[in-house]
Amino acid sequence: MASLLLILSCILTSSCDGSSSNEVDDIPLSAIKTANPLMGFATWASSPKNDVPCSLEYVPVHFSDVLTASNTCDFSKFEEKLNAAKKRRHQAIVRFIIDDTGTGLYLPSFLSSVNKYAYTYGEKTYKSPDYNDSTLLNQILFFIGKLAKEYDGDPRIANIETGLIGHWGEHHVHYCKDKQSISNDTWKQFFQKFSDSFSETCISVRSPSHYWVSECDNLGYYNDMVYSDADDEYFRKMLATDSALPDRWKLSMVTGEFAPPEQVSFLADCNKSSVFNKYKERI
Repeated sequence: MASLLLILSCILTSSCDGSSSNEVDDIPLSAIKTANPLMGFATWASSPKNDVPCSLEYVPVHFSDVLTASNTCDFSKFEEKLNAAKKRRHQAIVRFIIDDTGTGLYLPSFLSSVNKYAYTYGEKTYKSPDYNDSTLLNQILFFIGKLAKEYDGDPRIANIETGLIGHWGEHHVHYCKDKQSISNDTWKQFFQKFSDSFSETCISVRSPSHYWVSECDNLGYYNDMVYSDADDEYFRKMLATDSALPDRWKLSMVTGEFAPPEQVSFLADCNKSSVFNKYKERI
């Protein structure tokens, strides 16, 4: 295959059905032959061509590309990514990232004074910003509100992952070890802003056990390592932290990234399946 794949299993309700009254030049749903275009595999925007049929595309976006000044957004680069996916007949799974571990820190220059924590990944040193910093947090909250105003219900978007905070936007600062932590108040404001701002587009959270997630019924989940025994068990433990979490699929959606080490053997087995081959013919 030309690229790694994500596997998405989206369980949808009327609260995130992708419908919108916005006047967007979207692909007619009648032109999509799958029963549910939000279910199945997704490719990467950076290498979209592969031989596995899919109608979804993972689109990571650096925070500094969209927040250009204090309380100011420029979505032109984001629009380019969405329209490129649309031309491939894909809907986008979007994650905005500040600390793109292994690549760099994508904090807008006007926030350069925010305190940062150095950490090592591989053989290089990177930096993680203080997400509890009030200036940074207020800009993140502003951005979420603006994003919702512009894109809630946009049919080019299948799902927005809350991202933003942590390494790769995965809601953890593992590599900072004991040097950095994220406060409950920060999590509360962050998740509540997503919950209050979006009513149509599906929103998903990396770590369901984080403070305040259980209070936001319209936030679903994404597991970054689906089909990995150790990580799947970790995700199950997170769901067990609150009695309301295991039933969230009834209200929102559940999705995830197929663990890269498991992809080759899984897809090799699928390729032997007559059902899988018939599905490929339908796309």
